[in-house]
Amino acid sequence: MPFSSDTSFASGQVASAFGLGSWRVDPNRNVISRNECEKHLENRLMQTLLFLCERQGQVIRREEFFSAVWRDRVVNDEALSRAISLLRTALEDEAARPQYIKTVPGIGYMLIAPLADSPKASLAPPIPDAGGNNSVAVLPFINLSNDPDNDYLSDGVSEEIINALVQIPDLKVVGRTSSFAFKGVNEDIRKVGLTLGVTHILEGSLRQSGGLIRVTAQLIKADDGFHLWSKNFQCDLQEVFAVQDAIAAGVAEELEHSLLGRGRKARETSAEAYSLYLQGVFFLRSAEVEMLPRALDAFLEVTALDPDYAPAWVSLADTYWYLTSYGMMQRAEAMVLADAACDRALLLDNSLAEAHTCKANLCNAFSHDWARARVAIERALQLAPGHSAAALAAGNLARTLGDFPQAVVYLKQAVATDPLNMTGHIWLANTYLALDKYEEASAIIHKALELNPRRVVLNTVLMNTLNCQQRYEEAYQHAQLEPEGFWRDFSIVMCLHHLKSSEEAEDSFAALIEAYADEAPFQIAEIHCLRGDHDQAFLWLDRARELHDNGLVQILASTWLRPLRDDPRWPGVLQGLNIPWEP
Repeated sequence: MPFSSDTSFASGQVASAFGLGSWRVDPNRNVISRNECEKHLENRLMQTLLFLCERQGQVIRREEFFSAVWRDRVVNDEALSRAISLLRTALEDEAARPQYIKTVPGIGYMLIAPLADSPKASLAPPIPDAGGNNSVAVLPFINLSNDPDNDYLSDGVSEEIINALVQIPDLKVVGRTSSFAFKGVNEDIRKVGLTLGVTHILEGSLRQSGGLIRVTAQLIKADDGFHLWSKNFQCDLQEVFAVQDAIAAGVAEELEHSLLGRGRKARETSAEAYSLYLQGVFFLRSAEVEMLPRALDAFLEVTALDPDYAPAWVSLADTYWYLTSYGMMQRAEAMVLADAACDRALLLDNSLAEAHTCKANLCNAFSHDWARARVAIERALQLAPGHSAAALAAGNLARTLGDFPQAVVYLKQAVATDPLNMTGHIWLANTYLALDKYEEASAIIHKALELNPRRVVLNTVLMNTLNCQQRYEEAYQHAQLEPEGFWRDFSIVMCLHHLKSSEEAEDSFAALIEAYADEAPFQIAEIHCLRGDHDQAFLWLDRARELHDNGLVQILASTWLRPLRDDPRWPGVLQGLNIPWEP
């Protein structure tokens, strides 16, 4: 866990002792210790170590070390390389297989070991450095056209501006899910800023009249509503790419002149293809399952009109993934088509962070190629440090492979960047459960329920947390609050077992199997294990693997499958999933 942003250890402030991996760090004495071993660090080495700890889980560029630790004194790269080498020696770390300090070639270094016992451990999660006041939320632009069907265009322009801004390393940009929660909501700017944790708001409007588009954008200080920058544009649809770039550049210039030129330029296509692309994105983001076929048709048409437009191929791959997730397409067919679409996007434009994030998600869901997923995530985060979807994918991968402390780092980053995206809250709470941190898991879910009380799965996670604490009656109450569907049925079966309602539990479990045998074999395996029937649990895990059940990514995080770990069949299950396992 990171230190708070208001405690700058590298600047010389005194910090309490804290844990770093298996070591104890005492900044007051410039000492690290483990068991009976105590090592003294030269002051510059301790300052370097503390700066790494302050930004734990984040890539720190070399020039940042020079500014924070060497106070902009004229030093060369060799001084930093030597300091890192001496720190590794002291920590008994290896550059080839790092447990503490990881080298990011051509960029800098990152502390990957977990921290503990920090006096500020409960404070701000590690998010891309906002550079002081450099944080912004892009609210969905208002559609002022007479036709409400033009929402796809105003939404699409807003999302493309978000995608441009997240490429800027020193800018915190709130994710789309959280920004778009304010669509159609007339909320005070100050409240929006507080809710999303940003200092600036970008809002605007779009009007389409005939062949012309008029776009207005304005950057506002969240604390006092003061307008820092505003501009009006008039163009045809073909020129909207330049408008998006101009808005992103204007925001960057106003917040930090040095950020100019470091963002991504909009990728151009024809006006017809772009209009169809934005319609597809609108359908894909609508959260309505019945809209997915319309999204698929739109993206297929875009790729036919312009086979070289990489963003459309990424969205096409995402659509195939969603279709199979909702049971609207056979997984085997979706796997092939989604992979091909994503690979086409990467071939066309390897600098597209969304394409690398998509590849990581597909590896997680379909091929279980964890090494390829890791490469894709690292590239996505390098291209777009503020991309909440990439942080979410990174957390999911770390959780899948059993690196729960690292998963917490990434998932806290995803939640901080996109606080109204409930998926991040759910995965973070489940990761805390895997660490037996029930209070932390409960706090995350209670906060999520405040934000979105009807969100599916939230009460299920809280039910699991309460059952782990043997608070069975409370767990049953939350199971009944879960919206109708699989997760409610699953939660009730779990609770009936704990409440020892044997006959009702048997009937409910039989009904669950009959209804969801092909959709949820992983969860059925969990229930069998909870009931003590390990043979059936392994049979259903095999079925989950045959059906490519995406629930398998939770196999190491599942509290209910822990009793299987001593079974000689357990390593074989993980081997079949390419997941490394050490008892």
